[in-house]
Amino acid sequence: MKKDMGKEHGIWNFAYGGNMNPGVLSERRKISPLESVPGRLEDYRLAFNTRGFPWIEPAFANVEHAPGACVHGVLHRLTEEQFARLDRYEWGGVAYRHLELDVTAYDGRRIRARVYSARYVSRDKNPSCRYLTLIREGARLSGLDQDYVRMLDRHPCRDTPTMSNSAIGLFERSARIRTLFMFLILGTWKVKGLFSSRGDR
Repeated sequence: MKKDMGKEHGIWNFAYGGNMNPGVLSERRKISPLESVPGRLEDYRLAFNTRGFPWIEPAFANVEHAPGACVHGVLHRLTEEQFARLDRYEWGGVAYRHLELDVTAYDGRRIRARVYSARYVSRDKNPSCRYLTLIREGARLSGLDQDYVRMLDRHPCRDTPTMSNSAIGLFERSARIRTLFMFLILGTWKVKGLFSSRGDR
């Protein structure tokens, strides 16, 4: 099977959460990928254990190594500028690390892609219904495997205060607020992580 490294023609990113939804990328992130194709990441599982925001989002999506499991998502081919823009929204390098993994596109290509992996995790939690709806819509619009879509449909979610939608929208529109909030929330995550690690000893 031919492997498409593709770096000279753009940077591949494997989206498995909200960025699968075309509306999130084009309307919120102002990113129009050079190419988007559904794919699957073998030996990883979808987890909702990325630390969330108090009173707004209980948890965000993450991928964890799990032999025999599979995560479906969307491969986006981006310019360097587009990936840098996506990184700013996702707090890449700070809240997330970049994994370089082989992803199998539905059209048969084996593509080396950057995959976001959370640095700060907790136990698995039910995501907000707002967030999970974005993922479900993205999975359908992107033509993901029907069994995987049904799994997302069955996954429980949690109602959050109405103000959470307004708060998320404010973060999306203001780079300064995103940056300020990032430092505040990262401090909280680090403290939680410190106490969790002590508790495991």
